[in-house]
Amino acid sequence: MEGFFEKIIDMCTVEDLMRGYIYDEAHRIYICLYCGDTYDEDLIYNHDDKLCSARRAVEIHISEAHKSSFDFLVGLEKKYTGLTDRQVEIFNILYNENDNGIIAEKMETTPATVRSYKFKMREKLRQAKIYSALFYLINEQNTKNLSMEGKRGTAIYEELQSLKEDIDEEEDNKEEELLSDKLKDVDLNTMNLLVGKIRPEVK
Repeated sequence: MEGFFEKIIDMCTVEDLMRGYIYDEAHRIYICLYCGDTYDEDLIYNHDDKLCSARRAVEIHISEAHKSSFDFLVGLEKKYTGLTDRQVEIFNILYNENDNGIIAEKMETTPATVRSYKFKMREKLRQAKIYSALFYLINEQNTKNLSMEGKRGTAIYEELQSLKEDIDEEEDNKEEELLSDKLKDVDLNTMNLLVGKIRPEVK
């Protein structure tokens, strides 16, 4: 699943990750980016005895299963976020509080330091936008303007299907090994009886 989420990040936009789901037009489904659950647009879903659309169902799923997009993303491993434990703590405070005085108390610092921290965050955001723009311009040039726009949903769905097939195949192999182990001492006639190739003689 680890490699799967890396592919999700590569294929999705910032807006996709913030929203937490993507729509696959080819298969008419909404896909939760955080766990891979899918919701068929042609179906009506029931939640707390109320009917809702597939889009609303995936939104409810995210809030119940993952709490929020922020909570899921900030809780990812450092290799995905690049954040230290202290930065994660500060991000959580900033997300849940708006008043600089309260934030300063929780961060055990001064309101002036909080304002400075927010300024540095905006500075890093501007740098991140430039970095992203440069990266995609390089990618666009190298791929002769080949865009993945519109293919993200289908690619994610196909990746999910592939992952599911691998899991099913692994479970089938385990079942075959277990059956083989149980029948290893059974003679050929008994085996044929078990699979229905011969019938027992009636005397």
